[in-house]
Amino acid sequence: MVLSYVQQHGQIRRAEIMGLCHLSEGQAKDLLKRMQGSELLRLEGAGRGAFYRMGERGQKRMKTDEEHPIVATRER
Repeated sequence: MVLSYVQQHGQIRRAEIMGLCHLSEGQAKDLLKRMQGSELLRLEGAGRGAFYRMGERGQKRMKTDEEHPIVATRER
């Protein structure tokens, strides 16, 4: 969900993640720290002006998802 948002909008702020994912501030901080550590997102700026853009692994992951989309099927 977060990577899709960044792909569509180019960046995301912690407050947007809190609203989008219904997380507390602490939970959003933890999620962002893990996503940065995994190179899915990268931090730009500092303080109130900080935001996150797609990291190297995030770009690769989104490209792979575009090449191999999940197709939902319904059983009969």
